[in-house]
Amino acid sequence: MTIETNETKQLSALAVFGVLSHTRTDIFDVLKSFISYVIKEEKLTCFTANEMAIKLNKHFDFDLPDAVVETAARRFKFRVDYGTYYIEKAVNGNSSQVEENIEKFSQNYEDIFNNLEIFTNTKLNETLSKETLTNAFTSFFLNKRVNTEQENIISTFLLNHEERAFADLFNTTTEGAILYSGLQYTEDNFDFGNWSRELSVILDTEILFSAAGLNGDLLKNSFDELYSFMKKINNKSIAKYKRPLIRLYIVPSVQLEYRNYFDTAEMIIRKQQVIDYSKSAMEAIVRSCKDVSDVQIELAKFESIFSKYNIEIMEEPDLVDAVEYNLIDENMVSFFNKELDVNDSYRFLKMLNLVNLLRAGKKSRTIEKAEYILLTAKSNTLAIAFHEKVKNIGEASLATTVSYLTSLFWYRLGEGFSKNELPKSLSIYTKARIALAGVVNDSLSSKYKELCDGYTNGNLSSEQAVAGIAKLKEKARKPEDFDADLANEAFAFISEGDITKYVKEKEYLQMKNEEQSSLIEQLQNSIENIQNQQQEEKRNYESILQEQTRSQAKTTDAIQDELKKQKSINEKQGKQLEHLLNSDKKRKKRNLAFILFILFAVFAYFTFYLYKHNKDTFAYITGSSSVLIPLAIYIIHYFKTRDNV
Repeated sequence: MTIETNETKQLSALAVFGVLSHTRTDIFDVLKSFISYVIKEEKLTCFTANEMAIKLNKHFDFDLPDAVVETAARRFKFRVDYGTYYIEKAVNGNSSQVEENIEKFSQNYEDIFNNLEIFTNTKLNETLSKETLTNAFTSFFLNKRVNTEQENIISTFLLNHEERAFADLFNTTTEGAILYSGLQYTEDNFDFGNWSRELSVILDTEILFSAAGLNGDLLKNSFDELYSFMKKINNKSIAKYKRPLIRLYIVPSVQLEYRNYFDTAEMIIRKQQVIDYSKSAMEAIVRSCKDVSDVQIELAKFESIFSKYNIEIMEEPDLVDAVEYNLIDENMVSFFNKELDVNDSYRFLKMLNLVNLLRAGKKSRTIEKAEYILLTAKSNTLAIAFHEKVKNIGEASLATTVSYLTSLFWYRLGEGFSKNELPKSLSIYTKARIALAGVVNDSLSSKYKELCDGYTNGNLSSEQAVAGIAKLKEKARKPEDFDADLANEAFAFISEGDITKYVKEKEYLQMKNEEQSSLIEQLQNSIENIQNQQQEEKRNYESILQEQTRSQAKTTDAIQDELKKQKSINEKQGKQLEHLLNSDKKRKKRNLAFILFILFAVFAYFTFYLYKHNKDTFAYITGSSSVLIPLAIYIIHYFKTRDNV
């Protein structure tokens, strides 16, 4: 069997994983087929779990724990001696099915990668190598980070290839990828079909907007699919543990954020601010309102999702009580401002910091054991959450996405071995639409800022700025809007350079004077509001940093006070102990003196009696006492000296 690239090998093997899941009883039965293939291909007579794990990596690019391989290997009923499996008869593991499908899928993916190379080099002015493109495609498929340009081109390519053959292959590969990913983090207790630990999922603002349908039908349906799997898990846990194990929460800062969002909608309706069309939720709110009073009705509708999805409010932990788990400092904020090319990384960091405070700094390998997780759709929050300064390799991240959490629940419920179809939210085409909408919205937001800055700096006239905003309005889209034509149009829009140059070169000023004047006034108000908001955020950030500094100082002072207090207590206890020891010594001396007095009295009485009645015995006793009395004095001196040491 020959496969051209590691990417082809990996995706083909994952596709086979997905195919076999439909005909096998469980995930270890699937893995058994791959082990059977390796045994026949290499003509093995024996192997250890570690050796087989290495060979699976060589043939299929699988990276699996030895314990997982061992569980699958035990299904063969081989003789085992000190961890070595001995193959003493022909292996029956359907290895031919693995080989046939690998060959077929590898050819399919080679064709896809060739088409991707042609498509990309037609779209771009520059040429990207096939190796670069196949690596980016595989990373995109497996939820790894891809740069914006590559994400844009891959999403556009996918939406230009939604034929049934492609869709079936990609869905099968996605199923296999989820099952494989789950195997990588499977614990020793392989309890498929059940969830055994409590998990608090904290919802970010954009997730709430998606749940309410403000970001479009596709994102709402994706959230509903996630919630349906969560309900299945909770129904089982209520039956078994008498309580739901997975709960949804918001925190007061998120509540404040979405209420400010609705306040901004009121300002837009009053024509005191220009709408930023990169914010699809804002556009949906404003479109639903005829006047300002309607905004509060929309807010009430929005907040009704809390009862619908059983979303609770969680109090945020006090930083003073958990200052040792704080992630944020001035250096961290400065670093991510530069890394993300933003000036407000603090607002992304604060939500991740909240989760770390709730976890009390504890690290875990899986989300299931993490206890708390942030569910977000903000690309900057996710970029920070997965950055090496925040997340170590092998640890569960502080934040995750709807698609990842859906795939985790789907895997843990054992849905991959049922007859149910892959959830639509996990389709690569859904991912492409969401990714492309995200790239377009980021581009709209960036171009909106360019227009505001250009107008503020005097590089654009008010008419040109307003014309640019009108152009942005035309380009605003929701994920479900994207088909092949719109994807191609969006790609061209994103690839455009400076929008200020565009509006200067175009005669884009054909609005009515009255409408233009109104928009210019709104633009001026928007810029003023944005500047005020930035100043307010800066003041809030500085205030929080000062509070953190004070908290740390208070903590240091408290520790010092506690040390002083402890020292005082130790000194007091030392004096008490010394007093007790002295008292004990005095008591022992008194007891010894009393005993000696009694002995002396008895001895004196006995001696006097003998002197009166038996003078011979008296003489003997008198002689003996010349020895006994010095000996008694020596013993008394010895014990007195030992007590003083």
